[in-house]
Amino acid sequence: MSAPHITGVAAKLWGKDRSVSAEFIRQLINVSANQFTKASECGNGIVDYSYAEKIYDEFKSTYEEGEKFYKNQSDIKPNEKDILSFREVDYVEGRWSGDAHKAGIVNSSLTKAEINVIKQGTIYPDQCSATVKLSNHPYWHGGYKCSNYISSYIYATNMALALKSGKNVYEAAKPAGLSDADKRSMANAVNGLKWSSILSSSTKKNKCLFIWGMAIHNAMDVYSHSAWGRINGVWQHLDHPRPINDNPKNGLADRTDANAFPERYSTAVKVAKKSLSTYVSGKAGNVYDFVPANAYKGAGTNWTINKLERNANILSNLAANSLKTYSCNRG
Repeated sequence: MSAPHITGVAAKLWGKDRSVSAEFIRQLINVSANQFTKASECGNGIVDYSYAEKIYDEFKSTYEEGEKFYKNQSDIKPNEKDILSFREVDYVEGRWSGDAHKAGIVNSSLTKAEINVIKQGTIYPDQCSATVKLSNHPYWHGGYKCSNYISSYIYATNMALALKSGKNVYEAAKPAGLSDADKRSMANAVNGLKWSSILSSSTKKNKCLFIWGMAIHNAMDVYSHSAWGRINGVWQHLDHPRPINDNPKNGLADRTDANAFPERYSTAVKVAKKSLSTYVSGKAGNVYDFVPANAYKGAGTNWTINKLERNANILSNLAANSLKTYSCNRG
């Protein structure tokens, strides 16, 4: 993937002035590369288009054709800003893509650094061996087969706040509706995280933000893994095609991404944003995070969420009544 990536960066930079030489573009890419890692790991560094664009005019004003790279770069400040890095990233299992999960992480009260940590958390359940795979850990992926996906969301935020206050995750309160088995598995997963390999700065606050991101992953996945849609007049689980009958002509095309019944994805984003507002307020997550304003368009008619009312009712009758229209009970 390096060749098309670098080609794209070079093309954008060359578009600023097509009269410059290829050597100018090559040196600009080199001098602007991120030097956060060791040379033995990434050679000249990690390409960084935004920094190349930022220093473009400065570099052009001092650049001399035919000069060696080390001379042309002498007056340019090295690019040593922190970069996000992830380990054990082989694929994204979640039905929303990693970028789709991160799209919901918007809140003007949080700093860019805080947002970045939360974003790391939102994609982590699809990467960690202790949380990946819906069938094994439905309480991290909004699965209707867990004891209560709303309660598991709330419990994750309780663990996040426990870490923020310097407590052990096992001290976090268990909300109503969450089974002891699900609680134990969730707590073990968080307790087993190797923070030094996940966060560049593993402060209590960053740990809290990261786990809150994992909680948001679960909340958003409710609208993917626990969703049903009306297809050709028949209600169907919006899941991957079944191995034997995976012919799209049979109405069994893959309907697990944000493009299928997009109103449920927009609802998931609104739930994520409401969750962020709850974090900013200093409180734990709650069932009303699943009742954001102007959400659930088309729900109850074109798409619906399995056990939404049932799970909410264990926590609040009032919230359950607000969600009744959008809920179904299947499986």
